[in-house]
Amino acid sequence: MILRAVILISALLAGCLGEKPENTAEYAVETQNMSACLGISDPRMRNSCIADVAIESESIEMCKSIVEADWRNQCITRIAGLRNDIRICDEIPTHRASQECMRSLGAKSE
Repeated sequence: MILRAVILISALLAGCLGEKPENTAEYAVETQNMSACLGISDPRMRNSCIADVAIESESIEMCKSIVEADWRNQCITRIAGLRNDIRICDEIPTHRASQECMRSLGAKSE
């Protein structure tokens, strides 16, 4: 009980002093440090964190590290849009998702 109180107070003080825990999405994006996302236990939040860092740093390789295909494809699509480079859509392995990426950049589907 006392240990929980000490931990809670320490966490509150760290927040008040502006310190950012190194396993938060906000910290990961600000520092463009994908490894900070890996400490997030919720898979959806972890994927979102990795995608946010990848998009912020425009890193296709980081996008490719996302296990969930939909998150990975959306990440790559966002970077293609940021760079306005339709060739990046070719990095998406599935034809349908690659075509969706291309359409989002204004290309006509095949």
